[in-house]
Amino acid sequence: MKNIRQCFLPACFLVLCVLWPISGSGQIQDSLFLLEEVQVISGRLGLTEARTGRHVTVIKADQIENLPVNSIDELLRYVPFMEIQSRGGFGVQSDILMRGGTFNQMLVLLDGMRVNDPLTGHFNSYIPVSLVEIDRIEVYRGPASTVYGADAVGGVINIMTKNFLSGNTADRLEGRIEAWYGQHDLIRSNSGFNLRKGKWKMGAGISYNASDGHPLSADSLRGDFRLGTVSLSLAVDLSENVQLAVRSALDNRLFNAQYFYTNSPWDQSREQVQRWWNQLQLKLQLDQSNTLTLQAAYLSTADSFLFNPAFPANLHTIRYQNYQANHLYQSATGLRLASGIQADYKSIASNDRGDRRHWHTGAYTMLSYTFPVNLSVSGGLRLDNDEVYGFELLPQLNMAYTYRDWIFRGSAGRTIRSPDFTERFISTGLEGPLAPGRNLGNPFLMAEKAWSLDAGFDRRIGPGIKLSMTGFYRFSRDLIDYIITPAEDIPGGDNLVPDEDYFFARNIGLMNTWGLESGLSGQHPLGGETMIDWGVSYQGLLSRTDSAIVSKYLSAHARNLVQARIGMRAEVFSIQLLTMYKNRDADMAREINQTLTPDYMIWNLKADAYLWKRSFVLSFQVNNLFNQEYSDILGARMPGRWIMGGITWNFYR
Repeated sequence: MKNIRQCFLPACFLVLCVLWPISGSGQIQDSLFLLEEVQVISGRLGLTEARTGRHVTVIKADQIENLPVNSIDELLRYVPFMEIQSRGGFGVQSDILMRGGTFNQMLVLLDGMRVNDPLTGHFNSYIPVSLVEIDRIEVYRGPASTVYGADAVGGVINIMTKNFLSGNTADRLEGRIEAWYGQHDLIRSNSGFNLRKGKWKMGAGISYNASDGHPLSADSLRGDFRLGTVSLSLAVDLSENVQLAVRSALDNRLFNAQYFYTNSPWDQSREQVQRWWNQLQLKLQLDQSNTLTLQAAYLSTADSFLFNPAFPANLHTIRYQNYQANHLYQSATGLRLASGIQADYKSIASNDRGDRRHWHTGAYTMLSYTFPVNLSVSGGLRLDNDEVYGFELLPQLNMAYTYRDWIFRGSAGRTIRSPDFTERFISTGLEGPLAPGRNLGNPFLMAEKAWSLDAGFDRRIGPGIKLSMTGFYRFSRDLIDYIITPAEDIPGGDNLVPDEDYFFARNIGLMNTWGLESGLSGQHPLGGETMIDWGVSYQGLLSRTDSAIVSKYLSAHARNLVQARIGMRAEVFSIQLLTMYKNRDADMAREINQTLTPDYMIWNLKADAYLWKRSFVLSFQVNNLFNQEYSDILGARMPGRWIMGGITWNFYR
């Protein structure tokens, strides 16, 4: 790894030097991370990127299909400044981290509705749509609790699908059917269609990844998986100013989960997670200035976790109802006012966490005004109410100033996170004696609270070239993590083994997090339909706590993260190369003979050949090109080199 690190930065510098003088004219459309100004929906105010005062990335559908990725979480791994800690490839399971926060401090939305599971943040990457249905993904970095409430600490990911967005009413049928085969008997497909006919829109998607899996290190086990998602959506213009959209989706994941959550030598875990997602959106254009959006979502999750065939499985059924009403007023003078209310209800039936219920409500307002001097200011306040933390006020302030090719931005806000059912109740309902070293819930946990600040700029420094830089700071208190604790110090520990240690969920005090995000990206047409697209990003993080207690997750983020990409697309072919380098604290689990290396670097490659005016595409893809051995989570060994090929039929009329 040392030799790789020594050559990586010079290689990136060489790429930049080669591409810097390349320039051209004309409208550039095919870029993963867009340079043109776009409207950002996730902030509720509907501002353009330059006026949000936030560090935002927008990813469009026609760029996603060219990338060497197999699932949504693999796509997010290469979004600049986002860390994905995977326990397996192809969408098996991943924790999503941003700005040094934990996986529970990220909010994931599907068309504006919360996907975060009330049981555990480990399920937040189980997004119940296929890649075919996605119109765009907005990544909204930094605090967003004023609009969305709890969990929006490190940032927000809003995945928006084609049928839930207004506009583009021309009749059209488009879709694709793909079939892939690869090593370890991999079968893969992301297929679907979208139809627009008059006032109706219909869409469907299916995602399927299945394999016997890569070899693991113990007992001749393999990381096998069967992952499937089916989604149906329908939208209709009830009148010129009223649109209704509905979706229903089923998601089923069965996989080997050895060492996903423990470092026990008895761990032979298997897990199955079944989710049913239903969503409704009613959008009313009241007049030219006022828009009202009513939304409802229902999520049902059934989780079966078998630690070892010698023990009974843990069974959990989770139900989550979420209701929202959002209003947007826009004046011709540059004034915008967004306001809304939210209510959600969570319940769980579990043999180890018990039967629990939880209510949460909130109301917010956001005001924005753009002055004639290219200065945009927006601010807001939320009143949030939760059974754990009671009433809380969550303010937010954003500012943006445009001067020639510069955009200066800054924001400040307060965030909060309520503990989930796992952190509060895991293992509390089991009969003892419980094996030492397992996680134990704490019903008396307080909510996490934090203040965040950031400031940065974006600048166009040449034809098709963009530079961005952001610094941020977060001050947090009452952070939640699992702490090594003697059985005698755990309240109600009658089912524990005396004189043994357990990971007990606790609030551990204060933490300061500093970070720097810097990125450079470019797009360069070479004539005709040929274009080069590239980008390099770096994130550095430093976290410090006032506690000497060793925790499990709070400092598990990468210290240094580099992501880079380069691609070329022409009339008859395209090629994409992605790479990521991660540096973090090393770790070791002697009981299972596993280590977490201080750093690693992986590369993914994809080459496409277009046939018959791109109606058919022959594809070749290699994940982990140089067969790097690595893990994101201690013990959960990730796949080595994985070669696959496929054929895609694109149809439209």
